[in-house]
Amino acid sequence: MIKLKYMREYIKTLQDKSENKRKQILVVSLIVSMVFVSSIWIYGLEDHFGAKPQAKAVSTTEEKPFALFGDSLTGTYKNLVASVGNISFAKKKDLITPPKQIDLIVVDNAVKQ
Repeated sequence: MIKLKYMREYIKTLQDKSENKRKQILVVSLIVSMVFVSSIWIYGLEDHFGAKPQAKAVSTTEEKPFALFGDSLTGTYKNLVASVGNISFAKKKDLITPPKQIDLIVVDNAVKQ
């Protein structure tokens, strides 16, 4: 609760400052945040570029992006066919029974006097 109180007071002091000063504070905080995030990112890249290269298993056939995409589509199609099964494409007319026709009775709305 005490930290929340101090945070509210700090926000009020920021709101009381001029617009130019608030923009400067925003830019500085963004720069500090980006430096922090960038340093973590660069530190993570050390594993890829700074470490000793390890022997990779070399495949005899290089995977091409379009070949991978084609394999993905083929697998999706096979899974779809397996899950749907054999569907016969009979005419819809044969499957749907015609609606029952109801005879309407004409009612005269004329009032007899």
